Amino acid sequence: MGKDLFKNSNASTGPSNEEKLKITAEYDALNGIQKAAIVLVSLGTSTSAQIFGKLTDSQIEVLSTEVAKTDNVNLAVKEMVLEEFNDLLMAQKFVSQGGITFAERVLVDALGAEKAGNIIARVKNSIQKTGFDLLGDIETDQVVNILQHEHPQTIALLLAHLDPLKAANILSNLNQDNQIEVTIRLATMGVIAPDVIDQLESVL
Repeated sequence: MGKDLFKNSNASTGPSNEEKLKITAEYDALNGIQKAAIVLVSLGTSTSAQIFGKLTDSQIEVLSTEVAKTDNVNLAVKEMVLEEFNDLLMAQKFVSQGGITFAERVLVDALGAEKAGNIIARVKNSIQKTGFDLLGDIETDQVVNILQHEHPQTIALLLAHLDPLKAANILSNLNQDNQIEVTIRLATMGVIAPDVIDQLESVL
């Protein structure tokens, strides 16, 4: 009898299908600011204070309002938000190492095609209007003229963040010396510090 009671207790601990649907619906209803608030709370007061210090007064006001509401968010929903945040951080890391295509390949191996596709779609959306994408919209010959006299490492970093076909077209139009140097750097590119990428993007 004791074993039966224990078995029944275990069977009732997981969320029901109805509860899972409710949790998913609550998660899907969150906007970016609400998710950011949940992440900030999870990071602790010290880290959150540093982040707030880099925001405008209006951004602080909006985020603070949402932070105050996080106590009302289901714990399972918070865990889903933190998992999404972790996945995006991992994706951004891989993007900085070798571009979108490299990140997508690694994430597919790690997480499966469906989940990797969703993460990469969010990453692409987040960088859609960055300087790198604006560069990708310029005609190839114009980009070549812009990059021709840049350091090969700079060119390699830029190409790593462009669409692979666009990057290949640009690379093939560089002079032969640059093609060789840039190709070597693309092949041996390691992790690029986020502040380096930010500085490079700021001048695009």
